[in-house]
Amino acid sequence: MVVEPESLCWMTGRMVKARDGVTWAEEFARFPALKAVVRDDGTGLGKGVKLERARRRAGHLPDLDDSLDVFHTLREGGRALRKTWDAASRALDRADAAQKEFDHRARQGQSRQGHGAPLNRLWRQAERLWDQAAAAETAWE
Repeated sequence: MVVEPESLCWMTGRMVKARDGVTWAEEFARFPALKAVVRDDGTGLGKGVKLERARRRAGHLPDLDDSLDVFHTLREGGRALRKTWDAASRALDRADAAQKEFDHRARQGQSRQGHGAPLNRLWRQAERLWDQAAAAETAWE
């Protein structure tokens, strides 16, 4: 399938026996005014671009600009950011639950001795993870 990326106009798409480099090179040759290709990192497509570039060099034609798309980068980056925020949210939930238990002990007149240090550790961890998630989101934007 060949799509013009700015307008998302479908240029061509058909069933073929193979999606190898030769097939893609034949497809590229059908577009003599083609200046650039934005593609995924499929092996057949990559070989087709190499063959088309070689054909153009042999015919003393302008070279083809070749770049990879950013779809997979955006998808994986978003997934990583969600995992970072999920870890921060879970840490915050653990600290909040421990704080409620700590406060409940005080209201019941029970000793809170020995419970403050673990509680503080949970809050520090939650804050650290929250700051990391915020920094990761800023960097990602």
